[in-house]
Amino acid sequence: MRNWGGSSAISRFAGAATIGWLCGMGPAWAGGGGSDGGVSQPFLQTVCTLVGAQTCLQPPTLAQIILGIADYQNTTPDFVRGPLGNVGSVSGTCFVSGNFGPLCSATNAVSTTNPLAPSSITLSDLPNLTPVAFRAVSGQAVTPVALGSPGANSFLYPVLTGPDGQHMLDVVIDYLPWTSKSFVKGQAVGSFTFPMVILNADNSETPVVATLNLTATCSGAVASAPGCLAGTVTGIPGTSTTPPPTTAQLGIKFSFQLAASPNLSTPHAIIIFNFPVIVALKSDPVYFGVDSTGTPTFINQFSGQATAFSQDDRGFTPASVGRPIGVSPYPAPLCPAAGCPSTTATTLWGFCATIAGTPAAATFASVGTEGTTYATSPVTAPLPQCPTM
Repeated sequence: MRNWGGSSAISRFAGAATIGWLCGMGPAWAGGGGSDGGVSQPFLQTVCTLVGAQTCLQPPTLAQIILGIADYQNTTPDFVRGPLGNVGSVSGTCFVSGNFGPLCSATNAVSTTNPLAPSSITLSDLPNLTPVAFRAVSGQAVTPVALGSPGANSFLYPVLTGPDGQHMLDVVIDYLPWTSKSFVKGQAVGSFTFPMVILNADNSETPVVATLNLTATCSGAVASAPGCLAGTVTGIPGTSTTPPPTTAQLGIKFSFQLAASPNLSTPHAIIIFNFPVIVALKSDPVYFGVDSTGTPTFINQFSGQATAFSQDDRGFTPASVGRPIGVSPYPAPLCPAAGCPSTTATTLWGFCATIAGTPAAATFASVGTEGTTYATSPVTAPLPQCPTM
């Protein structure tokens, strides 16, 4: 049996502080998407200061701000969202448990929390994990739904895996509508966008949004994947080549298989991605518990929990880029005090999937300092914006 790390815990201080701040916010926290990042940003900034973050997120949506707070104080997105919910509106307060009113997942956003796993995810691990659920319908935008909802047919599991200094971000997409047992040569199997950063020589990070395309290279059984399936990536500076670089050239691994899952016993498509991760002391000091003197303590200065990071995760260094590249732990790019130079990168800072031409997933994801992976998808606009694929 797999030895799983402990899930995100809520310290008394973190909980009390969060409730205090949110109770002072009034209806600004109503809803789960929200374009009120400017209203809520000061509260994220307060948490940033308490944990010693030298640079704070400036996300464009409330959902990403909630993830930022969850990451820094090691609490779940629903807890951050739950104490106040929709106070000030006619719909009442949303609750994490649902015992006293509507569930946050039914009124604000669907969210998930998965603990750090010691090694790469396999199918046998899925019963131990919790996904974000979606309703995927051809010709329509994907709809985030609560687990167990009628019509839920696409599920995304994000999990940080591996030992300290060698972490990977595993993303599992469990897509029920695909039951075909064969590929057709040239078939566009799926297109996936995801956020990455390039670690620069001065330890700053350049955000990029990459698009990974899976294409069948031969006609044959799905069981022949990945031999019959090619993955290429666009959007990475320095890799504008024809053909574009392969996933292997960027340190990304993937698998595609037909199998049963906790969501459906009939064999269907399950895609697993393994992304390199960048979390470095000089660019991401909060993940190493840096105190006011700049010394790494490996303890979160707010929650008191041990960090999952004591060594740099340096991602992967492609020859074409010449610098480390990987997935960032943040739900949005770090920006200077003056603000982000463009909202384009931040607006698209999410994980999106289109499979066989049908939008299948759209969510924001991030990693807490203790290694817990969070994801949240607002059920009201603005949803995570995915490029047309």
